[in-house]
Amino acid sequence: MSGFWESDRGGLAIAFAVVLPVLVASVGASVDFAQIYLVRERLSGALDAAALAAAASTSDPDAIEARVSEFFDANYPEDRIGLTYDLEVSVTDNEVHVSAAADYSTVFLRIVGVDTVTVRRETTVQRETMGLEVVLVLDNTGSMRTGGKIAALRAASRNFVDVLFDSAEDPEHVKIGLVPYADTVNIGSYGLGFTPDGEVYDGGQPFVVLPEGWQWDPGSAQYTISRQKWMGCVIAYNEDGWQRDFFDNDPYPYDTIDHEGPWEPYLYEELRRRDGQIEVDDSHPNAHCTPLQVLPLTSDQDKLTRIINSMAPGGGTVGNYGMVWGYRLISPEFPFTEGADWDDHTWKKIVVMMTDGENSVGFYNAYWLSNHNSIRVQQLDERFLEVCENMKEAGIQIYTITFSADAEGARDLYRDCASSPDFYYHAPSQRDLIDVFEEIARSLSNLHISR
Repeated sequence: MSGFWESDRGGLAIAFAVVLPVLVASVGASVDFAQIYLVRERLSGALDAAALAAAASTSDPDAIEARVSEFFDANYPEDRIGLTYDLEVSVTDNEVHVSAAADYSTVFLRIVGVDTVTVRRETTVQRETMGLEVVLVLDNTGSMRTGGKIAALRAASRNFVDVLFDSAEDPEHVKIGLVPYADTVNIGSYGLGFTPDGEVYDGGQPFVVLPEGWQWDPGSAQYTISRQKWMGCVIAYNEDGWQRDFFDNDPYPYDTIDHEGPWEPYLYEELRRRDGQIEVDDSHPNAHCTPLQVLPLTSDQDKLTRIINSMAPGGGTVGNYGMVWGYRLISPEFPFTEGADWDDHTWKKIVVMMTDGENSVGFYNAYWLSNHNSIRVQQLDERFLEVCENMKEAGIQIYTITFSADAEGARDLYRDCASSPDFYYHAPSQRDLIDVFEEIARSLSNLHISR
C-alpha cells in the first residue's frame, strides 16, 4: 500500500511540473497584456501630440517631419516601456499622417515562446481651414516712412493674405479686412452714406438734415461749406468741450445761417472769416486725414493686395482708434455688417494689431498737446486695453505685434492686449516682421484628429 502512495505522489509531481509553466504563463500573461496596453496608449498619445504640433506649425513637409520627430521623442522617450522604431511621416496638402511601432519585451509570455510583441499605431491630422474672419489693424503712422518700415509691412501683409488664401480649399472661407490707422481712421463712405436708423444718403452730393419745423433756403454760406467734401476720417468723441468726431454727429448738422457746425476743426492755425466765407490757413476738416480708407471684410484677394500696396505713412499714433475700428469691422453690427453672427461658431474671428511705436498725443487728434502729455498717453493706453478686453469678451482672438526698436516702450501694453502672452510677438527687424506675420497666418487653422 505504501508503494502505491509513493507511486501516486510521484505522478502528481510530474503532472504539476508539466502544468506549472502553463499556469505561470497564464497568470503572468495578464501582467504582460497590461503592459502592452500601456505601450499602446502611450504610443497613441505621443503620435497625436506630435502630429498636432507639427501640422499647426508649418506647411513645409521637411519641417513637419522634423517637428514630428521632436515632439514624438519628447512624449515617448527611449527609457519608456517599449523600443520605438520605424517612425513614418506622410504630408499632403490637407493631412499629416504619422505612424510608429514599439517592441515590448515580454516577461512571462516568453515561457510559452513569445519573446516580443510589436505594437503599431497611426494617426492622421486634417489641416482644415474653417471659416476665418481676420482684420489687420496696421500702423500707417509717420514713423513708418523711415528705414524701409512701410515696405516691410506691405510685404508682410501681402504674404499673410497669400498664406491664408493658399491654405483654403474655398476662398469664400477666408474674409480679411484692413484698418490702416494713424491719429485718425478713415471709414470712407460708411460715414457719409449711412445712419443707424437706416437712412441712406448719396455721399457724393451736398445735403443737409433739417430739424423739425425748419426749411431749406440755399445760401452762400452753406454752398461754401458743402464744397468741402469730408474724406471720411474720424477721431474720438470727447466731452467737456473737447474735439468731436464726425461719425457721432448727425451728417452735416449745419443750419442754413451759421457757417460753423458743432465740429472742432483740425487746425494748426486759426479760422478766419472774410466776406461770409471760411478761409483756412493750411488746414481744414480733412487735415491729417489718413488717406487710405478701411477695407471691410472681403474674400477678394486681389483687392486686398491693391489696398496693402497703397499704404502710405503719415501722422501720429493713437492705437485705440485703430483697435476700435478693427472691432467694428469684424462685428456683424452697424456700421460694418460683413462679419458672421457672434453665435456662428463655424467662423473664427481674429484681429491682428501691429504698431511700431507708443501711443502719442499731438495738435491733431482728440487729445491735443498739453502740459500733462504723460497723463494723456496713459489715458490712451487705458482706453486701448479697455477695447482689447471688450473684444476678448466677445470671443475675438487677438494677436499683437510690436515692430522695431521704436516700439520697445509698447511691448508690455501690447502683450497685455493679446489673447494670451503666446499671441504677442516682437519683431526687431524687417525680416522678423515678415516671419511673424507668416507664423500667425500658418497657425490660423482648425485641426481635427481622425483615425
